[in-house]
Amino acid sequence: TTAGVTTTGGATTTGGTTTTTVAAAVEDSIDLDDTTLYLEPPDLSYRMTLVFQFVAQTDAGTIDGTQQVDGGKILDPPHFEFTGRAEGDATGPQCFAFHTLPGFIDAYDTFLNEGGMLMGEAALREPGIEVNGRIVDRYGITIDNIDPSDDAGSEVDELAEGYIDVDRAGRFVVRLVLNGRGRSALLTGQPALVGDIDYSLDFSEFGTISSLAAPEGC
Repeated sequence: TTAGVTTTGGATTTGGTTTTTVAAAVEDSIDLDDTTLYLEPPDLSYRMTLVFQFVAQTDAGTIDGTQQVDGGKILDPPHFEFTGRAEGDATGPQCFAFHTLPGFIDAYDTFLNEGGMLMGEAALREPGIEVNGRIVDRYGITIDNIDPSDDAGSEVDELAEGYIDVDRAGRFVVRLVLNGRGRSALLTGQPALVGDIDYSLDFSEFGTISSLAAPEGC
């Protein structure tokens, strides 16, 4: 480790000849306020899935709401398609097209940058693991990384598990997971109700997809 950078590498011996592999540089921490972290990977098609679920037990029974967004970007011809679906107690229409919303640029800009609630430094947790078909470096996210001034961040009370996976080669986000306790007017219609919140944002199938379809039922 040198000046906040961890190097990984090693030497292999075959037939008496030793070959030293080139060390890969891995940042010991990343700045979640750095907007370049949330840039869309250039010249790559990709699929995106967002699942946001809230569950709470009340005297009247279980409140369970889910928002799911499926879609992605295709390069030839260049376009993106995203369809959201509300289930259970989640508010909003059953199915709705995200790409027609004002201000929607791409999935990275909408859900990570403009729609993001992360801040501060995130420390390296696991370097060089495979996620969604990519080699990534995983950085841990704590409650201190949740921006309370953000509309969504202000609804997070506790964070039991959180991490962000950054592509080793391209330095773009591959996965973001946040699980904890909090509130969600969007998923319940009850701004003060506290329950379990599970949030997972996945980018996958980079450079391989050629068609997109709306979620089943939409």
